[in-house]
Amino acid sequence: MLEQHSNRRTFPVDRHAGLAVAGVAADGRSIVGRAMAEANNYKSTYGEPIPGHVLAERLASYVHLFNLYWAYRPYGVASLLAVYAREGPQLYLVEPSGTMHRYFGAAVGKGRQGAKNEIEKLKLEEMTCREGINAVAKILHQVHDEEKGFELELAWICEESGKQFQRVPQQLADEADAAAKAALEAEDMDD
Repeated sequence: MLEQHSNRRTFPVDRHAGLAVAGVAADGRSIVGRAMAEANNYKSTYGEPIPGHVLAERLASYVHLFNLYWAYRPYGVASLLAVYAREGPQLYLVEPSGTMHRYFGAAVGKGRQGAKNEIEKLKLEEMTCREGINAVAKILHQVHDEEKGFELELAWICEESGKQFQRVPQQLADEADAAAKAALEAEDMDD
């Protein structure tokens, strides 16, 4: 029914930042638009890219505002903000309540608890981006409903991507997808 790649959940915000959203798609696009506006405003005012913690705080404050007033509907979306800063890569989670936290690894959406359990088993500080792509693909296949098909959408921001937020090259994403499926089938055979 849907065209492939038409229901994106990862979006570039600036060259050094990107956003992944889970929840109501329209709210997600609104948050992405707000994040882009904040990044552009900061760059035009200060002449440098917006720091990750500043962008995360501004998005959290904006989302929280909609929880304060009875005339507005709260946002129904959780956002993962990935930024490459001077200190290295950073990941922030902005929740629908307007709270913001920084993580090494986080998950949002329907299967987040199972994904969080799997993420906790990983040694994230020691992984390369390529190893992380394979691990993420496996986790997504583990926690996803088997009855439903899904499109594996991967994006990264690392040394290999030139410290820019971009979608993982299709060949690499396909390899990670195939490796994840093979690993899960091998685990099923062992059980």
